[in-house]
Amino acid sequence: MRPITLSVFTIYALEQCTPELSQKGCGDCLLTAILKIPQVASRKIGCRILQPSCNLRYETIPFFAAVDVIPQPRPSSPLLSQSLPSPTEGNGNGNGSNTTRILIIVLVASVVGILSLVLCIWICLRLRKPREIVENAEVDEMIKAESSQYDLATIRAATSNFCVENKLGQGVFRAVYEGNLPKGQEVAVERLSSASGQGDLEFKNEVL
Repeated sequence: MRPITLSVFTIYALEQCTPELSQKGCGDCLLTAILKIPQVASRKIGCRILQPSCNLRYETIPFFAAVDVIPQPRPSSPLLSQSLPSPTEGNGNGNGSNTTRILIIVLVASVVGILSLVLCIWICLRLRKPREIVENAEVDEMIKAESSQYDLATIRAATSNFCVENKLGQGVFRAVYEGNLPKGQEVAVERLSSASGQGDLEFKNEVL
């Protein structure tokens, strides 16, 4: 577990595996947990994912105490150090344990790096998405406003001068006609009656 300082802020991350897991099993379990971040941490800066054999957690504030490495005390005398067997004597697994420990450290560091990268990409996408929605909405409004403006001559030509055969329906204050623009677009035209109080020839049309 260690803090990771990015260009914007510092992320504090912690990964843990149960002792019975092998090196590969621990890596696979942590990778599965990382892939769940976009689903679990929607619109959240911190997250904790618990797996049956491992768990991970990250925050933007410290949530664990730093672990200081305590140096081993030196022997009181050379004779005493010679008389005591070294930790690796009589145990052929000493080198193997050191290698395994190094591999686990490298694996955890790699997982932390992947976690940080995924988190940064996810946060950037979250920050950009609302802006894109607003920009797209503004463009849609502009297109809709431009497409709904036609002059009276174009409307008359499209509806054959409001021919009865082109009438789709009649309401209390308006009649709806279908028509075809010169470019082949089909339109629906609403013609307001004088009883609506908005004038005889005010129109609202929409390209289908």
